[in-house]
Amino acid sequence: MPLLLGTHQMDITPTLPVQLAGFAHRKGKAKDVHSPLFLNTFYFEVGAKTTVILIGDVIWWDTELVQKWRRTLSEKFHIDPEGFCFHTTHNHSGPQTSEAFTSLLGDADPDYLDSLEALIIESVGAAKNDKEQVTATRRVTRCEIGVNRRTPMDGVIVMQPNPGAFVDHTVSIISFEKENSEVKGMLIHYACHPTSTDANVVSSEFPGQCCSLIQNQYGNAVIGFLQGCSGEVRPALIKDNEFYRGDTDVMEEVGARLASSVLQALKEQEGERLEMTFLEAKVKSIPLSFQEGYPTASELEEGVLEIWREHVKKHWPPRRPSKLELQILQFGKMLSFVCFNGEMVQAYGEYVKELCPGSLAMGYSNGMVGYIPTVRQIGEGGYESEGFIYYFGLPAPFQKGIEVSIKNAIKNSLVGDGYDG
Repeated sequence: MPLLLGTHQMDITPTLPVQLAGFAHRKGKAKDVHSPLFLNTFYFEVGAKTTVILIGDVIWWDTELVQKWRRTLSEKFHIDPEGFCFHTTHNHSGPQTSEAFTSLLGDADPDYLDSLEALIIESVGAAKNDKEQVTATRRVTRCEIGVNRRTPMDGVIVMQPNPGAFVDHTVSIISFEKENSEVKGMLIHYACHPTSTDANVVSSEFPGQCCSLIQNQYGNAVIGFLQGCSGEVRPALIKDNEFYRGDTDVMEEVGARLASSVLQALKEQEGERLEMTFLEAKVKSIPLSFQEGYPTASELEEGVLEIWREHVKKHWPPRRPSKLELQILQFGKMLSFVCFNGEMVQAYGEYVKELCPGSLAMGYSNGMVGYIPTVRQIGEGGYESEGFIYYFGLPAPFQKGIEVSIKNAIKNSLVGDGYDG
């Protein structure tokens, strides 16, 4: 059966002024727009099965809103709710899109949140009406714009450049061509935090800049950026062995480097034709238990601790676990997307590739529960293991056993073995 694809791009830039999400140190509201924020919708159909990937230039989607949107879209378009993936580029220069976290990560605008459902419905409908037969081709290249940010120093893990630590620089490019060979849509998968700038200006950060430059070369094609497992990877903007964040010019330069790598691969590589003869989607929920008796970190500023304490008191009854969603989107036998509603560290992306080389792991999908570290990282400490909880409003770091539970769920979802979720 042929693969049908419909695409749609919609401007979802919020009304100014707006408070941006992602940096606790950034104060006040943004009053200017450097570049618009988009919702890029990819509507795939093979026979009676449909999968829809919606990619927003925002930091994440709210977990509860995603469940609501899935039900609404399922009723309206008669598609299995599990077939909808709400992905984000993890943009730190856009609005807060959830009320689940502390105010340190930015307050959400209720009016903006209320406006999103109608925009999403419109975009899915437009993409559905745009569908036509396509073929798919994969190309793979590299771009070294990211660096590991976990560095051991005096017995603790600090957020400093660690060039000697592992970083996956792989860029995967999935292009979809019409019968006349014109590119209809493209998905670019890469893993690096979009934190090249902390300017108080609305922008789509380096992923949006990259997609814009590629779109300039391919006319009406919709270009979507898929954020990988980038929990401990950030742009390699380093001076005197310390990280820095640049202005929007620096952000543009980072995006241009990634775009250049993609465009070169598109020009020089014939690519691998992907046979997408069927679509399958499934979702599993994995409980995430918290450590008990976790002490308060005295080195944090008192204001941070007070905000955290009040949030935990209000939102986290004792012994209530969190839940990680694992979504598998299978496009034939040669490509699968493995999606998580967390800030996954690189080890989970590597595990997915080890199990199924044709699979791509994506964090920041279908909501957000927080950083998901490995058992080793939990033992080491650091921001991705424990420091993040004060900003995400979690009661304690996760238990070390989560890595085994998550990897078992990934393995049995991708390759079987009797996992019953």
